[in-house]
Parts: sequence; structure tokens; C-alpha cells
Amino acid sequence: MLTCAKLPEYFKKFGYKNPESLTSNSYMYAHETNGLTIWRYLSLDPEKLKEVNSLMEMETVQMKQSCVLFPSAETFARVVTNDETVLVVDVGGRNGLALAAGKELCPRTKGRLVFQDRREVIAGLGESLPGIEKIAMISSLLNL
Repeated sequence: MLTCAKLPEYFKKFGYKNPESLTSNSYMYAHETNGLTIWRYLSLDPEKLKEVNSLMEMETVQMKQSCVLFPSAETFARVVTNDETVLVVDVGGRNGLALAAGKELCPRTKGRLVFQDRREVIAGLGESLPGIEKIAMISSLLNL
């Protein structure tokens, strides 16, 4: 909410353009993170990180419902795929539930489902998400 409230001020100061930096954007401006990325900033406050993760999980539930509404099986049925075809890459999906829902809705579709997230998220998944490739993002890409 704070980020949304500060958007007019942010745009007035920096202009109406897409941010090109992980450490200089509307979130960092609103929360005065002093050059830290969002994940580094949140890691300093475990309670705030827990709140953000809870919000992301609620978003995942909604995303999962979208998978049910979208005609995924019919759409994928029109595409020629094999076991090596990358069908979907879910980047930062928090727990992979939306990807798992897609897999459940299209069980006969051949291809790879890939889930990418921060190292600690991937490690926390353990053996969950069978049949879905899990890839930890390189920290330097996220400036962590």
C-alpha cells in the first residue's frame, strides 16, 4: 500500500519510465531501503518477510483459480510438444502451486514445467512438486 501511495511522488521525481534497477524503483523509494534489493531489505525484518510471503501465497491461490478458468488443456492440445519442449517457466512463483495446478489440468500434455525462485525458496520445497523442474536463481542476478 505504501508503494502505491508514493507512486505519484516517485514518478514526479524520477519520471514515468520502467525501472531498470533492482535497487532504484518505486518500492525502494517508498520504503527507503537505502540501496538494498527488496529481498535483502525484507530479510532484515522476518515479520515483514512473513507478511509478504503470506500475500504471495494468497496471490498463488488466485492464480491457481485462473488456471481452472483458462482453457489450458484445449490450448496446449493445439500445440505440438514433446518431452523436451519447455511449456511454462514460472519465475518467482513462491511455492509452485499455480504450476502444479496447470500440470494437473493438462496431465496428457508432453513437455517440461520449470519453476525458478530464490535459492531458499527452492530449498524449502524439498521433494514437493513432482514432475516439475526446480531451479534456484543465481544470487548475483538478484543482487542479493
